[in-house]
Amino acid sequence: MVSLLRFWLADCPRTAEAVSFSNLLYRELSAVPYMAKFVVFAKMNEVREGRLRCYCMTDDKMDKTLEQHENFSEVARSRDIEVMEGMPLHLECSGNLVPVRKATQQPRCFSFQAFKDNRLPVSVKVRDSSKDHSGFLSFLRKSTKYEDSQHVLCNLNITMPPCIKAAGSEDRRRTLTPLALRERYSAMNEPAMGKASMSAMERTELKMALIAEQLGLSWAELARELQFSVDDINKIRVENPNSLLEQSSALLNLWATREGKRAKSKQTCNSQYNG
Repeated sequence: MVSLLRFWLADCPRTAEAVSFSNLLYRELSAVPYMAKFVVFAKMNEVREGRLRCYCMTDDKMDKTLEQHENFSEVARSRDIEVMEGMPLHLECSGNLVPVRKATQQPRCFSFQAFKDNRLPVSVKVRDSSKDHSGFLSFLRKSTKYEDSQHVLCNLNITMPPCIKAAGSEDRRRTLTPLALRERYSAMNEPAMGKASMSAMERTELKMALIAEQLGLSWAELARELQFSVDDINKIRVENPNSLLEQSSALLNLWATREGKRAKSKQTCNSQYNG
C-alpha cells in the first residue's frame, strides 16, 4: 500500500497562527468543486415591497421550484460558476432595492451543498418609487464592508416584476380561522431547540422568514391565536407602521423570544426538581 504525502511551503509571519493557517489551507484544497448557477426569483407583494428567492443550483430544475407555483418570476440567472462544497455564500444588495431588515435580523448568507435546495429568501423594498424598481445583487465568498473583487462570485442585475394582486387573496387572508392558522403554521408549535447547532438555527430563521412573507394581513389573527394581548398587537403596529412584513417578522421574533424563555424556565424547574 502506497501512501501519498503532500507538502506545502507557506509564508506565515506569525508562528502562533501556523496551525490554524494550515487547517484553512487544507480545507480549501480538499473541498470538492462544482459548477453551479445563481438563479433569482422575484415577486412584488406591495407597491414598494417585494420578495426575492435566491438559489445556487447544480442542476437545471428551475422549472420544478416552489416559486413557479407561487407566482414568482425568474429575473436573473448567472453563467456556470465554480463553487466549493460547504462554501459560505454571502449576498449584498444595492441600487434602488434595499433589504427590508438589517443583516443582523435576517441573515443574508447560506452554505452551498451540492444537489441540495440552496435557497435564500430576502425581502426588499424600493428606495425611490419614482425610479425603476431595479438593483444589483452580488454573491460573495465572504462578507466584506466593500465588495472586494477578489471575493465576488458574480453580479446580477435584477428588475422587480409588476405588483399583481391575486383575486380574492385579501378576503381569504381576512377570513382565516384559528383552526386554519394552526394547521398552516403548525411548525411554529414545535418544541424549542435550546442549544441548537448553527445549522438548526439557520433552518429556523429560514422557516420564520418564509412564514413572515406569507402572513400578510393575517398576522394579527395569528397573534391572537398565539395568545398575545391586544397591547402586544398594538405595540407591533405602532413600532412597524409602514410594512406588513415587518409587523409579521416582529410577531414571530416576539413569539420566539417568549417560547425561548418558557423553555429555559421549564429546564430550570426540571433541574431543580431532579436535584
